[in-house]
Amino acid sequence: MCRDHTSPRFEAGRPAVESSVPVSPATLSALLLGYGIVGVCGNFLGGFGAGRAPRWTALGLAALIAGALFAWTGTHSTVLLLVWGLGYGGVSVTAQTWLPASAPQARELASALFVGVFNAAIAAGALLGGLLVDSAGLTVLLLTGGSLAVAGLLVCLFGRAPEVR
Repeated sequence: MCRDHTSPRFEAGRPAVESSVPVSPATLSALLLGYGIVGVCGNFLGGFGAGRAPRWTALGLAALIAGALFAWTGTHSTVLLLVWGLGYGGVSVTAQTWLPASAPQARELASALFVGVFNAAIAAGALLGGLLVDSAGLTVLLLTGGSLAVAGLLVCLFGRAPEVR
């Protein structure tokens, strides 16, 4: 299944914006609120798309995330944070649609597996993301996140997709 960078969105959003463009605490709060709002929109769009075309929905979401992280630059970082949020907002609902559809004979098992893997990915991403920021810096973390999104994109492109009913 298509996965992206999970952790950097939590730990890197604020420092990435702050290192790119000077923002007041109020502006940063508004940007993070905007990230959450577009994330909810991404969730609804991902659910709508995944029910019809899970592969193409996952590809689009991975492309949004990779594009935002690779393009991270100065004044555009505020817009890119929102693009990142839109893309990531649809990831979980798309994965929750894709995985059980890929194992129709074991939907409950697939759903349980999804929950465990998703939570393990968050924990591993937090640990590895923190280590990467400490050892190589925030830019390397964003590039690594973009690279992982591209890897997820490739898995979605060439992996087995469920039948759409």
